[in-house]
Amino acid sequence: MNPHIEEELIQQGYYVSERWKINNVLGFIRQELEQKSYWLRGFQLLLAFLLSMGIAFAYIDISRGAAWFYDVLLPLGFGLLAMLVMVIPHEIIHGIAYKMTGAQKVIYGADWKQMVFHASAPYHPINFKEMLLVALAPFVVITSLLVIGLSTASGSWWWAFYGLLLIHTQGCFGDFAMVNFFARQSRPYDWVTFDDSGKEAFVMLTRE
Repeated sequence: MNPHIEEELIQQGYYVSERWKINNVLGFIRQELEQKSYWLRGFQLLLAFLLSMGIAFAYIDISRGAAWFYDVLLPLGFGLLAMLVMVIPHEIIHGIAYKMTGAQKVIYGADWKQMVFHASAPYHPINFKEMLLVALAPFVVITSLLVIGLSTASGSWWWAFYGLLLIHTQGCFGDFAMVNFFARQSRPYDWVTFDDSGKEAFVMLTRE
């Protein structure tokens, strides 16, 4: 962990392009939504597909005699609420991925007002390839497990798994926004980012 990493990166030819406060991550997401690469477009298509699937399956279940509240809406709600627990393994997986890139320390935080949670590796710069691992590891691991759950469950349990899959996918918006930032650059591998924990911010640097 090197609190002087910004100065060292500048000496290596990088310059600071953007600096965002962690509590303004929603502003960062809004910026990326205005400059979408195929990453965010694909993510939005996935969300639309999941919503359409839920509507279609609800129609099928109710048409076959399922009670819309007790058999569909109630277990769906429990699945959505389960995200309050799922956020813990989500952030732990981020932390493990950071460790895999060589981070010495990982810290976790939450903004309860905005319901934004994060894992960060103080003063540990990562490039585009490493960002893909850190940002997408929870999505890949947890989505895979939930899809297995969907494929083996039925009835109320299916709707609970579906609700958790839907809300967890939506919760990955920030992760895909970070990947989108790198991907939309003309030379994404010339960019690095690190968490400036002293100023509660994340910094984007480039040598483009």
